[in-house]
Amino acid sequence: MAFQKSADPKTELIKFRVTPTEKAAIEVEAAARHLTVSEFALRRMLSKQAPVRFDRDAIDTLAKLVQELRVAYRSGVAGTAGEEVIARWKDLAVEAIYSLGRK
Repeated sequence: MAFQKSADPKTELIKFRVTPTEKAAIEVEAAARHLTVSEFALRRMLSKQAPVRFDRDAIDTLAKLVQELRVAYRSGVAGTAGEEVIARWKDLAVEAIYSLGRK
């Protein structure tokens, strides 16, 4: 796969100092938006949008649910799952769905 050449390639570098606390906060904000620190900083400095991906928590919770379902299926629990196991799966799914609107 070849990379497309840009008419205006990024060749310049800007450096600035931050405290360890500031760096950690910037990294958290960038990660919440699924951006690199550079992408996040550039968007913020140029007043471009860098919206938070609120659906990330839901995706993570649903991934946990799928993992639990796979383990249960492979171990044979799925066919004989009691009310507790079914309630747990339901709660995880509901938590994921509602997490979309909480943030």
